[in-house]
Amino acid sequence: MTGGVGTILKTTDGGDNWDIQSYGTVSGITSIFFVDANTGYASSNSGKILKTNNAGASWTIQNSGLSCAINSIFFSDANTGCAVGYLGSVVRTTNGGANWTLVNSGTSEELCSVFFTDAYTGYAVGSAGKIIKTFNGGISWMALVSGVTNSLFSTHFSDANNGFAVGSCGAILKTTNGGTSWANMSGGSSKVLYSVCFANANTGYAVGLSGTILKTTDGGANWVSQTSGVTSALYSVYFTDINTGYAAGSSGKIIKTTDGGASWVAQTSGTVSNLSAICFPGTNTGFAVGTSGKVIKTVDGGATWTSLTSGTYNSLYAACFVNANTGFAVGYDGTIIKTSDGGTTWTAQTSGVAEYLYSVDFIDANTGYVVGDYGTILKTTNGGASWTVKYSGSYQWLSSVCFADANTGYAVGDMSTILKTENGGTTWTEESFDSYNWLYSVIITDLNYGYAVGGCGTIIKTAGEISIQETGKNPNKLLIYPNPSSSMISIDLIENPDFTSTSVQICDIRGQILVQQRIVRSTTDIDISEFAEGMYIVKIIDPNSTRISKFVKE
Repeated sequence: MTGGVGTILKTTDGGDNWDIQSYGTVSGITSIFFVDANTGYASSNSGKILKTNNAGASWTIQNSGLSCAINSIFFSDANTGCAVGYLGSVVRTTNGGANWTLVNSGTSEELCSVFFTDAYTGYAVGSAGKIIKTFNGGISWMALVSGVTNSLFSTHFSDANNGFAVGSCGAILKTTNGGTSWANMSGGSSKVLYSVCFANANTGYAVGLSGTILKTTDGGANWVSQTSGVTSALYSVYFTDINTGYAAGSSGKIIKTTDGGASWVAQTSGTVSNLSAICFPGTNTGFAVGTSGKVIKTVDGGATWTSLTSGTYNSLYAACFVNANTGFAVGYDGTIIKTSDGGTTWTAQTSGVAEYLYSVDFIDANTGYVVGDYGTILKTTNGGASWTVKYSGSYQWLSSVCFADANTGYAVGDMSTILKTENGGTTWTEESFDSYNWLYSVIITDLNYGYAVGGCGTIIKTAGEISIQETGKNPNKLLIYPNPSSSMISIDLIENPDFTSTSVQICDIRGQILVQQRIVRSTTDIDISEFAEGMYIVKIIDPNSTRISKFVKE
């Protein structure tokens, strides 16, 4: 989708050798298209378009009228062409690029690729699953239904009816009717998965964005999508037996199944707070926690829920109950609270840290672990009366922790981080695999089998010791200012040799992407005035690394 900093290469021997072409000072070449052996065009991230009439020996700069990135260019004949780019930009020429006219694409999503099947019919694809089509050579465009929210980076048609679009999270879409409908060829789910739970060794469930629920009955070899009946995010899932389970999520949503997930029924939670975690220490007794210190409880299998006083207004991200009376919840700014009377009263504990804490797991009434920001791992051996900071060896955000026994435990998090301890948390070994997807939840079903789920529908399983190739850490930095901010932030890339092929993602605390755009300057300004108050995660992604930071919206 993007090239190096202003590089055009040419080969005349089938690719054995390549020569650098000279074309002036325009940087950030993003796309190239030749209409014949001599005449070609190249687009750039500065909005400039280059043209050659002598097979690349020399290039002249054309003014597209745009000052933002142009990602793709296509000519249907020697004179007629279209170029697409940032914020839904589309420009069109009918005189070989001598003049370019801005046209209305009908979208503000970034457009990454354009393709024409004839002089009149063309397609463009881009972020958030956007696909648009023209019937009049690019003069006007209409939106098509792609069926996905993945960013789409490229499209190609073999004839008037058959075409493909590919994008993030391995998305592959196919149409056989000129874009009227698209089939997802990649299979499975590309939605972020936030939580995983197993009812027994073979039967498990994973939940995530857009009401996604997946089920396996063969130990994770195959996963089948279930109909949840909701379209909002589900952040947590918990099963009390092989048939009975619960899922909780955004806006106070709680759903229940009594038939192993074949059907799900919405429950009345009595709150509109986002619910981050749900757990049941008994068959009918359960708890859910969420934003602004929300804690609710049921004693009748979810038929009714009662709001409890947690004693904190800090958001709670996880909960764990040792039994029906003793439980813990963790969250924002190092918050740890404990109840010893079934949630009637909660007592704040001294965690000793100010990091966000995302997960808690107790192996007995006294011994428990908490994980959070910057590789934070805490351990207690006296039921939470005191907590000791354990050095994890990682600086990534840790989202989930789970112990199989007193000695063996796992923690997972950002950049596909996987940590393992075999000595009760005294030391942790870091392993990872070839992915940058965030892992949000880990569960160990016994000493040999474990599962983790995360971004882009990631589901991984380990049998025995994890043996995955470690990936290197990224030393590069980024600066975000002002921080905190109420309206605008500036993202300044430090030691970034090629910002032209770098993108920025801003995610909420659960990893849902709110902003995704290509960086076309070393410093990029982003409007956050419409964001809700709280913490957000910034990811700077280039072909070789991913950098992560965060900011607070006031």
